[in-house]
Amino acid sequence: MQLMPTAMKFTTLGLLSLVWLALHQQVMQLDSRLVYHIAAINRDKKKAEFYFRSVWVGLIAAFISLGGQEAIGQITFDSAFTRELMLSIIRGIGLWGLLVVAMVWVRIGLRASQPNLDGDSLTPYEEEKKRRD
Repeated sequence: MQLMPTAMKFTTLGLLSLVWLALHQQVMQLDSRLVYHIAAINRDKKKAEFYFRSVWVGLIAAFISLGGQEAIGQITFDSAFTRELMLSIIRGIGLWGLLVVAMVWVRIGLRASQPNLDGDSLTPYEEEKKRRD
């Protein structure tokens, strides 16, 4: 009996993750109608906007999941199985939200830890400051 709610939780998590990954793949595509450097700039803008929105959607999903778990905890169901099934689906949504936030923060952390073209500075601000002086 315990296998079905767990399967529903991970099915919900998997389906929502597939949708997010499909959207991520679409954002990462370059527009073949544009010159490469312009397409790359447009892609980077779309990627930044997508990551920004993803973090907020993930946080909202996690908070809705917490509220939903509290609300379902107060409702009486006909069977304990239905109650566990509903709770597992809501937990899957919360796990997905936290997973999205974690994936975005890992991406940001990886990018922030890479050196720039000069091989030294992590941010371009130092180079811009040197050029101005």
